[in-house]
Amino acid sequence: MVPEGVSPYGFRNCIQAPWDPGLFRCIQRFLSTVGAAVGDLPSTATSLNLSVNILRQVPPGAFWGLSALVHLDLAHNNVSVTLRLDHNPLQKVAPGAFQPLAALSTLWLRDGRLRALEPVAVAVGNLTHLDLLDLCVNMLSTLGPGLPPTLRVLRLCNNSLGALSGATPGVMPSGLRVLDLSYNNISDPAPLARLCLSNLTFLLSLPNIYFYFYFILLYIFVYIEYIFPYLERYQNKMYIHIFSIKALPLTK
Repeated sequence: MVPEGVSPYGFRNCIQAPWDPGLFRCIQRFLSTVGAAVGDLPSTATSLNLSVNILRQVPPGAFWGLSALVHLDLAHNNVSVTLRLDHNPLQKVAPGAFQPLAALSTLWLRDGRLRALEPVAVAVGNLTHLDLLDLCVNMLSTLGPGLPPTLRVLRLCNNSLGALSGATPGVMPSGLRVLDLSYNNISDPAPLARLCLSNLTFLLSLPNIYFYFYFILLYIFVYIEYIFPYLERYQNKMYIHIFSIKALPLTK
């Protein structure tokens, strides 16, 4: 007798766990594409184990039909350089989830359901070659430490970071050059002062509400070379490219 919820259908490259109808194991099937594994899986799949295969990339929309997917295991594959997991309803990323991907330089986790930065930071903290992390269009409401020091581009647009909760020294890597905080409804950017963004060269903040930076109130677009603790020291090397300035008070 087939257990309740388990399909009698034999899936092409995956085995449905009899104790959990939502768990599919596609382990050591010598799969070179994600589609070869998920092509015939039901939309009710909640856990997918693709470990020990020969996957080299995960293309955009690879898991498009698996709207209920919560857990994904890609351990021991050949994915390197770029990994795109955007447009998936990911709610959490387990610590060490990307540990086998030591050479990864670009990671896209856009358009998911992630709620906090710190668990993601912990998961990618061992990626010593990671250069770009895209977390736009999630449900992030808090920042957190743990991002790798090699990270130069961090995209946090279209989240719920209006209060900048968790903005403390050490949250942002010292080598960060590009930070995208646009569409977060930030009304009081004072907590940004605690993020130690002295090395930042590009900050995208459109259109947050009346974005103040100590001496500068910007509304749409900011281009920065030096700011915060180094503002006075490098005052002749600061460049601002903006579409609209509401006020520019430079007095003490």
